[in-house]
Amino acid sequence: MRFLHTSDWHIGKTLRGRTRHEEERAVLAEVLDIARSEQIDCLLVAGDIYDKPTPPSEAERIVYDFFRRLNDSEIPAVVIAGNHDDSRRLIAVSRVLELANIHVRGEATRDGQNFVRLRDRDGSNEAVIATLPWVPERKAVDWESYREKGRRFDDYASGLREAAQFVCRGFSERTVNLFVGHLMVEGAVVGPGGGERQLHISEVYAVPAESLVHEYAHYLALGHLHGSQEVKTLVPCRYSGSLLQLDFGERGQQKVVQIVDASPGRPASVEAIPITSGRSLREVRGNMREIEAQASEVGDDYLKVIVSLEPNSEWNRPAVQVKEWMPNAVDIRIDLPAGLQAPDIGEQMKGNPLDLFAEYYKLTHDAAGPPEEIRALFRKLLEEFANETG
Repeated sequence: MRFLHTSDWHIGKTLRGRTRHEEERAVLAEVLDIARSEQIDCLLVAGDIYDKPTPPSEAERIVYDFFRRLNDSEIPAVVIAGNHDDSRRLIAVSRVLELANIHVRGEATRDGQNFVRLRDRDGSNEAVIATLPWVPERKAVDWESYREKGRRFDDYASGLREAAQFVCRGFSERTVNLFVGHLMVEGAVVGPGGGERQLHISEVYAVPAESLVHEYAHYLALGHLHGSQEVKTLVPCRYSGSLLQLDFGERGQQKVVQIVDASPGRPASVEAIPITSGRSLREVRGNMREIEAQASEVGDDYLKVIVSLEPNSEWNRPAVQVKEWMPNAVDIRIDLPAGLQAPDIGEQMKGNPLDLFAEYYKLTHDAAGPPEEIRALFRKLLEEFANETG
């Protein structure tokens, strides 16, 4: 049987306020094309479908449209919740999605619903897909553990080990057996800018990879880390990684999906297929003349620009000039010369927060200042703060 392993879509995530819906549609269309061309028997999505527990409606539209087209291609899917997803929200739509052969598992349970049985296209082989959605620490650690320093981390790892063994109980030597989990395992490499809270990606909440291995397991499909990587275990184990470069810590990463080929009684083979959709993220550094010289080389990449201003610089508004040269610069940082301090804008603006915010926006985004909807939102925040502080 053939599987396509992917994870960490984070549909709805913005980049410095810019939506990426066009890229999200394109990359999911590419995943569908790969699934069709590789004659996949099942798609595996190892968590973090959305970027927020309450995704915007357009993000849900993108995901559900993809699932519809996947069903039109007669390709089933097994989808689990990650730490960015609202497990209850996914559970609420799971029965409807099951009509389209999309099997959603939102929470780790002991009610027999934690694995999925599927057959390949000709019905000759059966797969058992064990699922372990994200388990919050509050569900794996009791109160007594929180009172003892260090114990809660051991209890968390122990709880996940037991859960992994429990959900794999349906594995047998006659079936193709895959584990799909959203978690951190020991030995995985956490790169900068991975998009996860440090508490959840640190080694203290990591699980030994070997504790996930069942004697009949063929493949461990993991989600949670955004950099694609192999984890050394007795059976093939991979983080598929995110589909797009989601923040500047991921710049330069080649995004992939994993194709898994497995049969009963034989080791699984795994192949990474590169993803070509989506715009790259790039960091540009230099003084103003060096930045200007690089403007023709950046294409449509999203840019983080770090400008080193020289002493006696002739540039009055460097961020505004950089935006003219590089319209796709979404993050502009100005490094001042040694011994030079930024002007005290707050004093100049005489303490008016709205004017101060507008000046900051001009310096970092656009000389025209913030659009009216952002001004209105800032005014609303000021009013809420004033009401709370009374």
